[in-house]
Amino acid sequence: MPLTKLPFKPGFSSENSDYTEGPAWVRGDKVRFWKNFPQKIGGWQKYVTATFLGKARAILGWQTLGQSNTTALGTHLKLYVLQGGTYYDITPIRDSGTLGSNPITTTNTSTSVTVNDTSHGCRAGDYVIFAGAAVINNVTLNGEFVVNSVTDANNFIVTAATTANSSGAGGGSSVTFKYLLTSGLADSIFGLGWGASTWDASTWGTARSTSGIVIDARNWTLANWGEDLISNPRGGSIYTWDASAGPSSNRATVISNAPACQAIIVSSPDRHLIALGADDGSGTIDKMFVRWSDQEDNTTWAPAAANTAGNLLLTGGSQIQGAVQTRKEIIIVTDETCHSMRFIGPPFTFAIEPVGENCGAVGPHSIVDLNSVVYWMGKSSFFMFDGALKVLPCPVHDEVFDDMDALNKEKIFAGVNQKFHEIWWFYASNSSTECDSYVVYNYVDRTWVTGTLDRTVWADSGDGIGSNPIAADTSGQLFSHEDGVNDVLAAITATLESGEFELGDGDRLVFIDKHIMDGSITGSIGMTLKTRRYPFDSSGEISKGPFTISSSTLKTSLRARGRQFALAFSSSAVDDDFRLGTQRLNVKPSGRR
Repeated sequence: MPLTKLPFKPGFSSENSDYTEGPAWVRGDKVRFWKNFPQKIGGWQKYVTATFLGKARAILGWQTLGQSNTTALGTHLKLYVLQGGTYYDITPIRDSGTLGSNPITTTNTSTSVTVNDTSHGCRAGDYVIFAGAAVINNVTLNGEFVVNSVTDANNFIVTAATTANSSGAGGGSSVTFKYLLTSGLADSIFGLGWGASTWDASTWGTARSTSGIVIDARNWTLANWGEDLISNPRGGSIYTWDASAGPSSNRATVISNAPACQAIIVSSPDRHLIALGADDGSGTIDKMFVRWSDQEDNTTWAPAAANTAGNLLLTGGSQIQGAVQTRKEIIIVTDETCHSMRFIGPPFTFAIEPVGENCGAVGPHSIVDLNSVVYWMGKSSFFMFDGALKVLPCPVHDEVFDDMDALNKEKIFAGVNQKFHEIWWFYASNSSTECDSYVVYNYVDRTWVTGTLDRTVWADSGDGIGSNPIAADTSGQLFSHEDGVNDVLAAITATLESGEFELGDGDRLVFIDKHIMDGSITGSIGMTLKTRRYPFDSSGEISKGPFTISSSTLKTSLRARGRQFALAFSSSAVDDDFRLGTQRLNVKPSGRR
């Protein structure tokens, strides 16, 4: 047999066994396919050196009228804007005022301090700010603190910066407080309290051990109202942040008359603020109810003949997951259906019609728009809408959906990388509660790859972002992606593995003594050839290598005999980079045994 080219198909295909009809790539990590050939993904650098508190759940970049590049981040603890390399805490204030006389109680030799405030409403993990406190027993309780625990409705405990040298109450009568928006959950949990199970399942007052009720982790949706930021913690109020006032000492404030809701979006170009899964006016959120404000006025929500405010109730599903603006319409996706929302003008303002069933989105950020085509991850499939609903064929389907943490699906985040024609979905695997894995769809070549990466949000390049995509990890660090070839200063481990394939029709053994590869390599890459004689002969599998291949390697000499073969590549050194071309093997017949 002559020198044989291996016609590998682009993308991963892991739906069947590792045996493939013809050479095919089945798995890898930190690898993409670009113009049909595999290459290592781009590296990343720190976008800013500063970090933020909490796990990021939403990101939005824009440029203010003053040309300031601005990035908003909503985490489970805080709401931030990033300008000039500095994070500014713009978390809304839930309550403020002055505490009673001598509200601070210290305990000798302890940093734990009790604060007295009638009906404070705080929970463990909340952030509180005090000012005007007098020194008491070596403790000055001024600044921002985290609530460690709640004693009762009128008392909670924080940790002071200094240790008390005596016990007693004090602080004076001029201690002011600001309670920030109640902190959210980092992870979704099962509700085990009242109403979590059937009646009489256990004794009175005993928490249930199982539940079908999920209390979701804190999530946010962010949008722009001109240069200003609009934000909504899922299930909470809608807030605005005035960009013209600058980021210092300027927090987000609640929008008057706006309803609590599950998510928000601003329609374009008519500019209505739309609340999805909104309070229906009774004080209760209806997760299928859509409300919108008057045009150009996000404080007017009561429908009247003199305005364009209004509302509609969707059918098909139990809750709205999210929405995106696309050309001439907004696509709203529930947990079961897809709807088109179009501006039609007075008197009805908007018309909403269903455009698909059994196509629900898995979470509020699993939906993206790209070039007027909407893509999203569903509960068991991927979908696109370009005027008609389509299911995206996915050759890595089972690998993704069988290894997904079901409890934290609402953390799934979709992001676009237009430079490489990619849509990324980050999700938590079964071994994690945070997004540690990804699946990528190349919408031009229609190929898929999977891998692992700790990222919770992603924003593509553009106004306010810069020339590279940015993404955040679970430690509170923001990164600039497609920036170099390393993980900041460390190496990125990239791997690529084929399924098993036969050379010839499989009726005889073959002998391989040479491997030739074209492409481009910076540094080096390891190549391993695996062989076996029979499909189920796992004990007889033989690995040859890894052989080190660099830009100066003309060929790799080896001796391998078998009926089925597989190739594997890996790269794990600082500054390594590669793009693999055609693979060729020198093949000779070697009998029928």
